[in-house]
Amino acid sequence: MPRLLAVGAAVAATSLAIAAAPSALASTPTPYGLTGESLGLRVVGGSMPANSGDLAKAVSACTTLAGVRSTNNSAAVALPGGSGRIGAMSSTTWTSRQSDGTVNRFSQARVAGITIDNPATHTAALTLSGLVSTSHVWHNASGYHYSTSMSASDVKLAGTPVSLPTPKSPITIPGVATLAMGAMNRAKDTNHAFARIDGLLLTLQPGSANPTVLDLASTRAEIDAGATGGVFGGNATASTISALGGTLTSSGQPLVSMPCVGTKGKVVQKAVASAPLNSVSAPITLGAATSSDDGNQYMRNGQRYATGYERSSISDVNLGNGALVIKGLTARANVTRTGRTFNTVTANDNGTTAGSIVANGTTVPGLSQLNGKKISIPGGVATLQTSVVQKIMAGKTVIGERVTGLRITLLNAAGQTTTVINLANANLRIKGH
Repeated sequence: MPRLLAVGAAVAATSLAIAAAPSALASTPTPYGLTGESLGLRVVGGSMPANSGDLAKAVSACTTLAGVRSTNNSAAVALPGGSGRIGAMSSTTWTSRQSDGTVNRFSQARVAGITIDNPATHTAALTLSGLVSTSHVWHNASGYHYSTSMSASDVKLAGTPVSLPTPKSPITIPGVATLAMGAMNRAKDTNHAFARIDGLLLTLQPGSANPTVLDLASTRAEIDAGATGGVFGGNATASTISALGGTLTSSGQPLVSMPCVGTKGKVVQKAVASAPLNSVSAPITLGAATSSDDGNQYMRNGQRYATGYERSSISDVNLGNGALVIKGLTARANVTRTGRTFNTVTANDNGTTAGSIVANGTTVPGLSQLNGKKISIPGGVATLQTSVVQKIMAGKTVIGERVTGLRITLLNAAGQTTTVINLANANLRIKGH
């Protein structure tokens, strides 16, 4: 399996200095939800597992505060097969509030250089230095705004200066690599602004059956109105599966994710006619699946309120050709935050249930009766856990709930775990800022 190899830890301060944030007041509350991410490098294709090559990744989950900053760095790496190298990387994302009331979210990624070698001549076929990618969103007196930019101080193809590639006009080194610019996505309305750069996409051995694709210097920034109460985070999905060794084989259908300011009291729902499971070492089928969420925040009599839920349901589950049949499996995570100091959080799994359950031909009266039960299946045994609940903590304080309706652990003939399947998953948290 090809790998990215570190080739040096030295980072030139001048070439990787992140642009200073505009004047900001540290930890200043704002009425906006602010999220951002920047990334030096990500492996998005080839024989390496997804995200195995994430380097210099800086993430700032939703916050309402100005003056928040997240930074990450990485040393240079060698590309698989000795095909070149990626220089030192640095990423940052930050928020700021200016004296005129403008609130900003910036995300920026920098890559010192990219070198692609020609294997026939053992010389540099393509060099690029000083790559900078920036996504910026802000709100001021005239509303919401966005901007995106990507630049490089020097790009040369076989020693000849060229421009950065565009999405429709990549730089091509026949049989070796292609370098293309990813999409720049921007949107805004009266309550929101969003900006994203997919980065430079470097494809090694283009045209091969399994090329390696690297995403370089991608950034994302978002600002939302309506953060009068708290900061939401969470999602709902029908299934996640981990095989032996933790390799993710299937997940996330259908998936809904809670916006950081909630849904403004509107139910958001996605549904699929079936939720297939891949690479599972036992016969299992899922019927129609639905995921939904609802989050609202408001002020009442001078007090802040934030409340919501994440919900996932599956119409029917069939494990081991009828060894276990469940109809109407539902998981739900409910969270409310309020109180005089906005520190009172109530979280529960009310609404987590199943309509009917038949295990090895016997009707089971409720989900709780399945806990610890073993079901014989082709090739081994499955053990069951239901209503798997975990409190989401911030330090010693509960801020949310994570719920799995049914966890199936598949065991081989030797009693070893081969696969863990989580069905009907819901999690929600509400932070204070």
